Amino acid sequence: MSGYRFEKLDRSRLADASRLFKECFGINFDENYLDRKLSTYAGGLSYIGYIGYSPEGDPACYYAVWPYYAEYNGKRYLIAQHGDVMTAPAHQGKGLFRQIGALAHKDAISQGIDLFYCLPNEKSYPGYRATPGWEHYDDLQVYLVRSRTLSWVRLKRLLNLSSALHTSWCNMILSRLPKGEPFQNSVIEPGVAGVVRDKDFVQYKSYNINYMIRVCGINLWVKYDDDFLIIGDMERCDDARFDKVIARLKNIAQLMGLHHIRFHTSRGTFHERNFKRHGRLFERSYPIGGINYTGRVPLSSLKLTSADNDNF
Repeated sequence: MSGYRFEKLDRSRLADASRLFKECFGINFDENYLDRKLSTYAGGLSYIGYIGYSPEGDPACYYAVWPYYAEYNGKRYLIAQHGDVMTAPAHQGKGLFRQIGALAHKDAISQGIDLFYCLPNEKSYPGYRATPGWEHYDDLQVYLVRSRTLSWVRLKRLLNLSSALHTSWCNMILSRLPKGEPFQNSVIEPGVAGVVRDKDFVQYKSYNINYMIRVCGINLWVKYDDDFLIIGDMERCDDARFDKVIARLKNIAQLMGLHHIRFHTSRGTFHERNFKRHGRLFERSYPIGGINYTGRVPLSSLKLTSADNDNF
């Protein structure tokens, strides 16, 4: 589109990116948060992506890429997640998504990234679907395990309580549990690729509040919201130990006023088989798609859990 220009992301562009988040989604992300999210040194690269400007110099569109390492059949490969893609309302319908996306993909290839994956929402899905080479190859399933407790949300409405009270309470409970340690991604097995969950990756993910805990001798990576205790991932274990962990997590969720434990996973993973025994499959699933740049790692081999989404 004539008159628009595209610039590589760097720290000097953070104020403009923050402005776009506010304009497009009504979200107030400060520059420090965005810097931490774009500083993907755990993947060996940082600040991969572009921001577009209108002829008048206003920020118009944004396309960020987050590089991570993945393990596939015992070897590491550089992959990337795409997200935080937006176009300001005044500049939509002008083909900017395709233009800025092409630049970001070209940059990713030049940096040695083998493939990218994304979890598009309803608004961004059509744009990804129209991207050359993009494939909707799997779906993220959601499993819910009932904890049977007085819901914090209902209590909040009934007594007009502050959200800060619940946040403090939940943080106290999780911070007092035994601390866990980074563990191998539960999806990884022969022929299946997964994001490497080493200390660097866990540290990078600290731009959001989450907890590495140990329950019944098993490491878990968790966070919460008003409704759910969300399991990002869980160390593999046998059925008997898994049952004990779930029983204890139900107790923890009850104390937190959370009526369900929630776990997202690709189809056919180790823990999908376990959660089928304890929970129900949520009616909605979420598309997983991507582009394979080199063919060294089959796109269909990449499996995900909740921890692989940028909002975890």
